[in-house]
Amino acid sequence: MMKLMNYLILVIGAGMAAAILLLVRLAPDSLSLLIIGIMASILGLGFILGIIPAIRFSAGFSRAVRTIGEATRVQASDAALVIMRENELFRQRELDRTFREYKEIIQRQNQSGEVLRDIAEFISEDYLSVHSWQGLMVQIPGILTGLGILGTFIGLLWGIGTLTFSSVDAAIDSIAELITGIETAFYTSISGVILSILFNILYRILWNNLIRLHSLFLDCYHKQVIPPTDVQTRHELHTGLRDLLRRLDQLPQSIGYSPARGGRGGGDYYISEESEKLLMPQVVQAMREGQFIFYLQPIVTLKTRKIIGAEAVVRWKHDSLGLLTPGAFLPVLERNAYITKLDRYVWELVCQTLRSWLDKGIRPLPVTLNISKADILALDVLDVFVELLRRYKLPPRSLELDIAAGACIEESDIAAEVLASLRGMGLKVTLDNFSGDFLAFRDMRKIEADSMKLDLRLLGKPEGESVMEECFAQAKALGIEITACGIESAAQLSKLESLGCSTGQGFYFYHPMPVDEFETLAGYREHSGL
Repeated sequence: MMKLMNYLILVIGAGMAAAILLLVRLAPDSLSLLIIGIMASILGLGFILGIIPAIRFSAGFSRAVRTIGEATRVQASDAALVIMRENELFRQRELDRTFREYKEIIQRQNQSGEVLRDIAEFISEDYLSVHSWQGLMVQIPGILTGLGILGTFIGLLWGIGTLTFSSVDAAIDSIAELITGIETAFYTSISGVILSILFNILYRILWNNLIRLHSLFLDCYHKQVIPPTDVQTRHELHTGLRDLLRRLDQLPQSIGYSPARGGRGGGDYYISEESEKLLMPQVVQAMREGQFIFYLQPIVTLKTRKIIGAEAVVRWKHDSLGLLTPGAFLPVLERNAYITKLDRYVWELVCQTLRSWLDKGIRPLPVTLNISKADILALDVLDVFVELLRRYKLPPRSLELDIAAGACIEESDIAAEVLASLRGMGLKVTLDNFSGDFLAFRDMRKIEADSMKLDLRLLGKPEGESVMEECFAQAKALGIEITACGIESAAQLSKLESLGCSTGQGFYFYHPMPVDEFETLAGYREHSGL
């Protein structure tokens, strides 16, 4: 297939060169020759800036796929290690330079235990477009056609301008000049169309082939070297849950914790009633001992990457199990209605931190707190936040609230009243964890909120992109601002920007981080001398 594609590109390229030589040879006059020369110069520039780089990129991806395949056949267990030691995987200067930069970042992330960045973030379609001047290449056919039309007008004006009927001889001569002008006009117009068509065919075939080879490379790399970020994240979550279940099973308790009794299969983990009896006392003790902390995940503007706020996410610093993410313990708390106690605990911690920043002369970015369905039903949420703002003397702008969209739909009357009261205090309220349910869009029209969070991780594939487009169309029609969360790739970012999304968060920008790291990132330490 690759040989056939190369042969087709060679044939079309040779045909274009032959067409230019033939057009030069058949040029009826100097004006036609000048226009053909300009067209040829533009085509030459296109070959240098776009065609040749695209051919080299295509060859580079083909070599990389062959190299990965050979490494897998020879050293199946260590293929990834072999590839990561390769400094000339593509044997193409620009691609190899980018790959070396990518490897340096991967090595640092591997040492710190982070989820590894996806190669698709570094070598993407946008990357290929920029380095092969795609924006210019797609304009060349139109420029060639325009030059042909320009020659047409010049030829006709020249011929018409020579018309005179002062005498019979003068009339005959002017008619001959008019015919020459018409010949020039038709010649330049046809030349522009022919060269435009040939270049457009050549570039389209070459670009589509390049994208195909790029996709083949990414598929091969993801399977044999480093999986995509979302796959790594799911694997890390499942591995962490399995490890948690194993460790809980080994704790010296009379009741015990059995993964065998609790497993549903398919990566989901059900925590049995007996296991809850084991875990709940530890949760209560952990809250008394201050083992629950919060991390901050920055929220940014998509265009400038400027940090405009952060979301507080809970973590459990377990004495024996280490740092646990919410998926390991929140299901237990939600079933026991203990989630409200944990939420109030985290809200208090965040308000204390905001107060400490204000006392140091820092003007903090707003921190987003999460409110669950249980909070709305079991707490007087309005009174809780009135008291928090009063006790810590916080301006309402320092806090923003994310309320679960499901809670607002299921308990719409209560939620609408709560949201209206909170917004009346000056707090910004966002509907969280929206997944593209258009019935929910309809139901939420009566619920007042400042914005909505669209969780990209909840959008199914392959229909996720079309769902995303429909979401933004619906939101625009209803006047609802959307913040995207769960952004994990450059492709998602590009799509969101094209849809008009302005703010978001996700692993593509930042992972949740300890408070002191966020202080450094946000410049608080420089401002206050921390």
